[in-house]
Amino acid sequence: MENILQNLFTESLKYLDKKDFEQSRKILYQIIEKIKPEKIKKNSFILFNLGMCEMNMNNLGEAVNAFVSIYEYYQTDKSLSICYIPHLEKIFNDSNNYENGFFKYYSKRYDNVDLIYSLINSYFVSDYNPNTEFIDRVNDNIKDEIMRCYFSHIYKIVFNEPGFNQDKLIQTISDNMDRVIQLTQEKQRSYNIYDFTIFIYTNYFYYLCYLDTNIVELQKKYSTILRNILPDINYISPHVETIYKNKLSLPYTKKKIKLGFFSYFMADLSSVLRDRANIIKSLPKDIFEVHLICYGPPKAEFLQIGLIKSLYDIVEHKHYLSQITSIDRSIDKKIVKYMSDLKLDILVYSDIGMTIESVIFAHMRLAPVQINTWGHSVTSGISTIDYYFSSDLYEIEKAQENYSEKLIKMKSMCTCYPTINIQMEKNDYEELGIPKDKFIVSCLQMRHKFKPEFLNMINRIINNHPDILLIMLDNNNIKEYFKLFIDNIDRIKFIPKCTFNVFNKYINYSHLILDTFPFGGCNSSLEGFTFNKVVVTKPTNYLPGRFTYGFYKRMNIFEPIAYDNDEYYDLVSEFITNHEYRKMVENKISGKKKMLFEDTASINEWVTTLIDVATPFVKIDHPNIKYN
Repeated sequence: MENILQNLFTESLKYLDKKDFEQSRKILYQIIEKIKPEKIKKNSFILFNLGMCEMNMNNLGEAVNAFVSIYEYYQTDKSLSICYIPHLEKIFNDSNNYENGFFKYYSKRYDNVDLIYSLINSYFVSDYNPNTEFIDRVNDNIKDEIMRCYFSHIYKIVFNEPGFNQDKLIQTISDNMDRVIQLTQEKQRSYNIYDFTIFIYTNYFYYLCYLDTNIVELQKKYSTILRNILPDINYISPHVETIYKNKLSLPYTKKKIKLGFFSYFMADLSSVLRDRANIIKSLPKDIFEVHLICYGPPKAEFLQIGLIKSLYDIVEHKHYLSQITSIDRSIDKKIVKYMSDLKLDILVYSDIGMTIESVIFAHMRLAPVQINTWGHSVTSGISTIDYYFSSDLYEIEKAQENYSEKLIKMKSMCTCYPTINIQMEKNDYEELGIPKDKFIVSCLQMRHKFKPEFLNMINRIINNHPDILLIMLDNNNIKEYFKLFIDNIDRIKFIPKCTFNVFNKYINYSHLILDTFPFGGCNSSLEGFTFNKVVVTKPTNYLPGRFTYGFYKRMNIFEPIAYDNDEYYDLVSEFITNHEYRKMVENKISGKKKMLFEDTASINEWVTTLIDVATPFVKIDHPNIKYN
């Protein structure tokens, strides 16, 4: 019998390869008729191929049922089950009737929060839909009140329609969080930390930083919610408990400070890596025992790149958490124990909020001293994070009000950013599709940095300067979103995802760069300064909007800094129309940009600051370190 079924399946594959979906479908149904019902879902490849046939034959309902059956069977294996979400999303999009399709086929599944929000996330990420009322309709149908309040309005933080009202949105989010806190305390509701797909797709930490306001209280509320529904994240490492119990014996004397850097992004050429690599690899080995803890999978091709290779060659203790468990990017007890067994004195989180895993781990007490810094340039609101490392260059005078952590403002840049070396070719204009006779203005930022206020500014610039060409990244179907705000969308060249080298070639051929507001650039501005480009910026009162301002402050250059929208527009116009003025500022940048790169003062300040914050718990026996 098994041989017969296998032969039939092989035959169906042949028809599927030939795109004869009807015949392949017919054979698959023959197989299903011969298999016991309880074994059908276990043989997921049968249902998957059936779903593909039905999808290509435009049988919406049958295709959905096939993929959902697989999803629901494999719910215990989140990594596998989530693989089927894009197929469902594609079905609805291809039918040009996503919302109606969703409500028709998921009306009986509103208790499956994982499925619903995974699908919604896939939909919004891959194809921006300006009608955010869809989210409200979904939330209204969720049976679980906790989940209904928890997820409500999250996508509206990023997907802003014209008429976006930030104050109203913040109040709604705050009220919803209060309700969730109340419900989780009343019901003592608990979810398993080791099975939390629902949180992967609803990372409030990631979204909240794009609001132009003080979010300390919102972050604290979100942290309270996580602690209520995921009690396992209140974990304290045994070695830390011992320290707490033996306070009278503190500080301990050791030979070296055990220092960990925790990030998903240290195994590829990310902005986080470029911000931190030179700091990490330059820490003196006679003072620190450095541990690089990467919970993303190491990528062999990246480990051969200069900056990454030099980091991994120097750091002796490297930990790849994804190799400890069979499920990539998951958190389980093995990983928690592994982290605890390192017995770290200091743990630096390079990017809390960029991934939900960083948020979850940050709630644990895995070291007596735990530090946050950018990557994700915003406070955590987490009580187990003690310090936030930043710089006086970027922060306002009363910046402590913006942080739940104790803010440490270094005098240096707080980063030893590497010098960028990109080789330009003569034919790059043709390769990149950039006209030589146009004034090129670039704003190469991700979709979520474009708020209505800034998009209105772009529209104003384009309408009043018909000879310019604006270059932007084409991500998350951003063109459809821009159409809501931009009159002459054909004046924008949307470039596809590209390599780091190609990205910098676009910057090099730009005549002017626009810094977004209220959430501005950091690495992208440094890349612009590499090529002596003017970056027009408008600083806010919060770190995400002040990096470019800080770089100019470091160079003692102030011409490209605006303090309101009208001044921003006037500066852009001046740099577009006044060639000599722009060249004068470019020459200033050329003469002073070296101050922004390879900042050894930052390394020295990291060393002294790390020693200082460790001192209440650990002192080291070192001839060059004197304690009071």
